[in-house]
Amino acid sequence: MATSLLKILGLPTPAAPPAAAPPLAGPDGRSIDLNLPKGYDPDAPTKKPIDTRLPSDPKERVDFLADAVLKVQDAVRRDKLVVALRDAIVRIQPVMSDKEAKKKIDEAIDSLISTGSKKLLTALLVAVVGKAPTKMPEDGKRPTGPAIKEKDIGETIFKSPELPLPFDQPKKRRQNHFEFRTLPRSARAGSYIDIVLRTPDWFEPYGKMGAGRVVIMKAEDHRKEGDRATKLSDKRIESRGDVKMSLRVPDDPGRCVVGVYVGSGLESHPLETLELTK
Repeated sequence: MATSLLKILGLPTPAAPPAAAPPLAGPDGRSIDLNLPKGYDPDAPTKKPIDTRLPSDPKERVDFLADAVLKVQDAVRRDKLVVALRDAIVRIQPVMSDKEAKKKIDEAIDSLISTGSKKLLTALLVAVVGKAPTKMPEDGKRPTGPAIKEKDIGETIFKSPELPLPFDQPKKRRQNHFEFRTLPRSARAGSYIDIVLRTPDWFEPYGKMGAGRVVIMKAEDHRKEGDRATKLSDKRIESRGDVKMSLRVPDDPGRCVVGVYVGSGLESHPLETLELTK
């Protein structure tokens, strides 16, 4: 009846549904069910494979990866896409060396994932680069940008004179003992010798420790008697620092030692040898 009505109206009759494939029979003659989907046609052409290649244009690549981040639910795959998205944004405008810019880009990607909207991603990207994303040339062909004149903010810089820092100054050398700066190795018996004695920092010419004196003793006598050796010649120390003095030496030739007494005690240092000749 329906077919006759279509003929009267001049409309084409619908094609007959494809005949079901005859059931396959096994060796024993019983049919085998292959559980094929309804309307399955083994001779039908296969579907065109999905193109998974990324767009070559950097701006289109950002949009493509942003959409992929929104669609993919698997956390591991999404993390990989987020890394690729960040790299794609860097290619649009290389600002990742700036710590604050990197932070803003990360915030934009986090917002993309949490809200499902690309608006904040685009807005923050514009805020970071200072302009809308533009297509960049291929690697190795990126031109140098124009020179930008620094803005005058009315700041005046006054240069102060350089001041020595405390740690730049060497520490003052501390003198802890007496020291003969100049003393001859030999002298003629009965003559005078000119010497320079450096006093220690603690020495006071008229302090509580007693007077300081430069003395000359026979070397053999000093070896035997120590502090009790006879003082053949002595000279009082009248000041501090490098003290110049003239000292008379004994009349008899021989080997002597020159030392310093403070109060009643002989200082252990210095003890210098002086050879007296005729």
